[in-house]
Amino acid sequence: MFERVKEILSYYVEGYEIKPESDFMADLKMLSLEIVDFIIDLEKEYNIRIPEKKLAKVKTVQQMIDLVESLKK
Repeated sequence: MFERVKEILSYYVEGYEIKPESDFMADLKMLSLEIVDFIIDLEKEYNIRIPEKKLAKVKTVQQMIDLVESLKK
């Protein structure tokens, strides 16, 4: 799943190495609106709905992957 998430994420971040431990804001320098658009893309890609309450704790790429995987079940 990491490779697909990385592919989607690369649309929003250029020039940064995307790793599982990358922090969206600190490492990838994403703006809030870019993160929202990225989340919408993930929801469409995996046919899920990500609750806002669960997003509050998500800071890294791996945390997002873990969340998406838990919602796919």
